[in-house]
Amino acid sequence: MTDLEMTQLCAEAIGYEQVSELDGLIMVCPVGPEYDYSHTFGYYPLHDDRQAMELVKKFKLLVNNGVGSNSTDLWHVQTQDDKDEVVECIDLNRAIVECVAKMQKAKE
Repeated sequence: MTDLEMTQLCAEAIGYEQVSELDGLIMVCPVGPEYDYSHTFGYYPLHDDRQAMELVKKFKLLVNNGVGSNSTDLWHVQTQDDKDEVVECIDLNRAIVECVAKMQKAKE
């Protein structure tokens, strides 16, 4: 999966509607009757810690350092659902985004 595909899947999972895309950055707005396109913002949880943490909290992801490997340089992120998606990566935000993207992709 590309970074853009993973970001789009995460935006969908969190409940955002994609408005546009430019050079890998997607612009989203929250979905719901109280929102309109004036609430549009850039969504890129691969580099935005707040957006990545929003994914961790919403999906109650398990995050650990160095689990299942000999290196404490790896982050271990997994879901708590029946599918039990697991990702290990040096970059924490990438591990979070990839885990949620896999979870969302499995729903389709």
